Amino acid sequence: MRIAYLTIDNINDNVILAQTFPLLGRLATLPEVDGIDLFALRKHGGDRYRAYLPPTRIRVRVGNNHGIWHPLTWLHLVRFALQAWARTRAGAVLIGRNPISLLCLSLAASRRGTRLVLDYRGLLSEEYVLQGKIARRGRMHRLLRRLERWAIRRADAILCVSERLRERTVRWQPVAAGKIVVIPCCYDPRVAGRDEAAIERLRGELALDPARDFVLAYAGSLSVWNRPEAIREVFHAFRQIHARTRLLLLTGDLEAAQASFGDEAAIIIRSIPHEEIQHHLALADLGLLLRDRSSVNRVASPV
Repeated sequence: MRIAYLTIDNINDNVILAQTFPLLGRLATLPEVDGIDLFALRKHGGDRYRAYLPPTRIRVRVGNNHGIWHPLTWLHLVRFALQAWARTRAGAVLIGRNPISLLCLSLAASRRGTRLVLDYRGLLSEEYVLQGKIARRGRMHRLLRRLERWAIRRADAILCVSERLRERTVRWQPVAAGKIVVIPCCYDPRVAGRDEAAIERLRGELALDPARDFVLAYAGSLSVWNRPEAIREVFHAFRQIHARTRLLLLTGDLEAAQASFGDEAAIIIRSIPHEEIQHHLALADLGLLLRDRSSVNRVASPV
């Protein structure tokens, strides 16, 4: 059996490194899997992602991401669809991460004996609304909702990221009830270990005094649903209580971080490789995860 996995997310994004690669790595070890074809976009270039893949059995194809609505991006997605169709044989399992990715695999799924699987990671239409990419109840919002409905009905199986998302999906589309399996975000055991020497080295580099400094940490994107303004407000509230409060901000969105937080000396902003995250988090006294009540956040996998 061969597996094809397609995602419109960028292959070097931490969300792919943390969620998709551990899943593919485990699938690649199954004796009945002959190999995996991974199709993904790439925004900033670089091959850092290859360090997270098993050395064999996963073949990667990437295309440049010029923005989700850019014609060149869609040209790459069409290329992915044709390549997946050309390599697909009877018995293949085709996995699309979100409805747009599943649509790209629908051509290959027309071959006899294939199975189409939706890796359902969240509400794409609502995420785009929160990010300001589309207007709520606008034409694109309605189109994405219809695409989501089609994907749920068309998929032979659905990998669901949380019980809340499964419940919402079944209420909306009862036909999905018998084909959803909940698989929360997988973790990589390589980033679960604790290295005391590395932690102490970082503490020295960042000039943190565990006896005097109180360290808040946030790790993740600065997308609107992660509420950067609330992170700043909480940090300032802690500073009023304890003057030596520091904020350790770990994010790939360096430009946004510098624009929002860069003028304060007590805030440490870093973009680090995924495999080093556990040592930085170990410096913190308290971690922050601040989110509003919304459909996007209600169905998210716990972080």
